[in-house]
Formats: sequence, structure tokens, C-alpha cells
Amino acid sequence: MKTQLYANIERYQDPNMPINPESIKIIESDFAKVDWAEQGKFNVCFFDVSPVTAQTYVDFFEKVLPVMENDSIIVFSNYSNDHSSKELNLAKEKYLQNYNVEFEVSRLSSGLSDSTRYYSGILILHVKKPLIKGKTI
Repeated sequence: MKTQLYANIERYQDPNMPINPESIKIIESDFAKVDWAEQGKFNVCFFDVSPVTAQTYVDFFEKVLPVMENDSIIVFSNYSNDHSSKELNLAKEKYLQNYNVEFEVSRLSSGLSDSTRYYSGILILHVKKPLIKGKTI
């Protein structure tokens, strides 16, 4: 998976907005047990966890999203899977009520790997924490 991630970054990289591969941190342990406050702020998250349950998304939205920067991109894998997409959509409805979703794009594939290299579908979210009285919530 790491190799394909770096290959896709290279393939889709915008020359006007280069990505430094050395700035990418891959966490291969149980994300629900990571001390996210120690990770520092980040603004892009590729959430590729399997298997997925309703609790998986609850843990993401309660533990990971709050420590992300105010303006962030989240990419969820497994979106072509009916069960995963339903659980993710339910969690989004609950946890993104206090965020501005600037855009939401899905790319679905019919297999584990096809010409799009989306691997069973992805959902891309651009979320912003709204300002309230000059402060970000």
C-alpha cells in the first residue's frame, strides 16, 4: 500500500503545489490507540483502515478530526463497499454538523484495483472548522 500511495502522489501531483514526500507520516498501528495530540497539526489524512465498523468512524471523528488543522482534506478508502459507505455517511451526518464541508467528491471502482487506482472507492472531504466570534471551534 505504501508503494502505491507514493506512486499516486507522484502521478497526481500538481506542479504548482508540490508535495514533499518526506513530510508524509504513515501510522501503521491501531489509529484508535494513537495519542493524536502528540502528532502535531496536519491538514491531509488518508484514512485507509480495514475492517471498518461504525465504531471505526466514531473513533476517527472523535479522536483524529479535532486535532487536524482548521482547513483540511480527508480521504476515506473503502467507499465502494456498501456497508462502509453507509457507516461513514451516518458518522458524517453526526460529526460534521459543526464543520463547513467545502466539497465532497467520491470516486468509486468496481474492484480492489482498477485503472483509476482508487482501490474500492474513496470519499474526499474538504472540511473547515467555522469561526465563532473570532475563534475557531
